[in-house]
Amino acid sequence: MVVIYLALLPLLAAARLIAPSLNAGRIAFETDRDGNWEIYLLDARTALAVNLTRSPDDDRAPSWSPDGSEIVFHSNRAGGDDIYRIRTDNRDLTRITVTHRDWRPRWSPDGRLLLFMRDFNGIYVMQPDGSAVRYVATGFGAEWSPDSQHIVYYFNQGSRLHADIYLAALDSPRQINLTNSRDHEWGPVWLPDGHSIAYVSTRNGVHVLDTGCAAANLTDCIQPFTTNIALTQPPRWSPDGQQVIFEALTGAKSRLYIMHVNGSQLRPVATAGNNQSPVWSP
Repeated sequence: MVVIYLALLPLLAAARLIAPSLNAGRIAFETDRDGNWEIYLLDARTALAVNLTRSPDDDRAPSWSPDGSEIVFHSNRAGGDDIYRIRTDNRDLTRITVTHRDWRPRWSPDGRLLLFMRDFNGIYVMQPDGSAVRYVATGFGAEWSPDSQHIVYYFNQGSRLHADIYLAALDSPRQINLTNSRDHEWGPVWLPDGHSIAYVSTRNGVHVLDTGCAAANLTDCIQPFTTNIALTQPPRWSPDGQQVIFEALTGAKSRLYIMHVNGSQLRPVATAGNNQSPVWSP
């Protein structure tokens, strides 16, 4: 029952880069349009995209700092995957980890911690300077809750063909299975409302789970999210909750699209090469 989950989880409800104070409507994403993976910044209104990292190596998985002044990402520019942070105004770069096995960082909404992957499926947190590293859980695709107190992720419990969506608190070893279904479910993301989670399922695509739902039957708390394009990952909601950006395969290429949450005003915004992992600026 969802009401049991709630008792356990106290969820809260151009050629020149744009200055951090003008972040509204910017999106960071990864693309291979230059022959290697780079982090680009996209203006959602004009679809103008600018290369932020400008490296011959692969830079991937961007995540914004809460104030929009920096982006954290992983790169193999030192020979293995490590985590870096880069300023969006002047491209000042700082290397955070040196293990050659750290990837997919996520900055917490309160700015205190970085969530990241180590090795194959270890989920860890550390301070933004790389100190105080500690293990949190085992899984994939971890994302912060809006209150920075929980993470949501997916985990294959014994079968590579079946995964569920889990939630864990940073201060507790308990991991809670939110979906507990027979289907394969992955890629969870939080909605701006602070209590809803979108994810992809082999059961008819993208679903939205309302963790604030008090229905006895879990299926009554899940709604489909439909588009006219098949999604490979859940959409990412804009901070105001009015738009979504998502990646979808067009032929053999992954492109980015933006649309209103009601399904209207669908338009492509990144079509050169493959484009993935979009994240809205705060």
